[in-house]
Amino acid sequence: MNRRAFTLIEILVIIAIIAIVAAILYPVFAKAREKGRQISCLSNFKQCGLAFSQYASDWEGRLPPLWLIDTAGSETEVGTGIGSWATCIMPYLGEGTQVDMTNYDNAYLVGTKFMRCPSAPTPGYTLYGGLDNLYTIGVNYPGAFSYVLRYWLPRSAILDKLPTTTFIAADCSGLRYCHGFIYTPGEPDFTLATDTDNDGIPDTMTGPNQFDVQGPHYYPYNGVAFRHNDGANMLFADGHAKWVARKSWLSNVDQVWGSTADSTVYQ
Repeated sequence: MNRRAFTLIEILVIIAIIAIVAAILYPVFAKAREKGRQISCLSNFKQCGLAFSQYASDWEGRLPPLWLIDTAGSETEVGTGIGSWATCIMPYLGEGTQVDMTNYDNAYLVGTKFMRCPSAPTPGYTLYGGLDNLYTIGVNYPGAFSYVLRYWLPRSAILDKLPTTTFIAADCSGLRYCHGFIYTPGEPDFTLATDTDNDGIPDTMTGPNQFDVQGPHYYPYNGVAFRHNDGANMLFADGHAKWVARKSWLSNVDQVWGSTADSTVYQ
């Protein structure tokens, strides 16, 4: 019985068809995989929401400080050493106890191990010797969180007094000086003034950071990372978490940034 073999042209045609089908399906599979990571990340935010609520119930309704330095004469909530909002809620997540952040190895451990987004890049060193991409979750500063260095400086907001549309945490880029927090563009010092992607919406802060002693730096999206299908997961003051499109956040839809203009949320 004669068997007809495939010709070279036929084999090439089959390979070409397979390549075309693969090229069509790959973006679909990649998007589906990212959707799975987005859901996993969103679960982290929901857990964070419970931890923030439990912390607030233990501390007169207040959110934890952004950063805290316990020095002589200061009033603190979390003991000695240097802490952050992340170290404050770790015990409520079963992640251990308050970490002494004066040890930079501990700070690195908190950033690299603490509820990391599965889509976030691996932490790495910058040219300046600092660490990039440490935190993958950042909090709203100063729309909801405030520095607490000394007792006379403002404290973070009372959770129940924040508008329910105000985000308190979001996917964070982990840029230098944005480890674990996101600048609220509604504040004068953090205005988004530059449109880097030419879509008609300013997306980058170009003014000097008042806490940056090394001079002005530039923060795309003020530290938010839109790594989930051109959007970011966010946690809101009422405890719900959802995905928010990049343009919706940039346009401040529903006043998601919040505002420190209402001083009653800090009283």
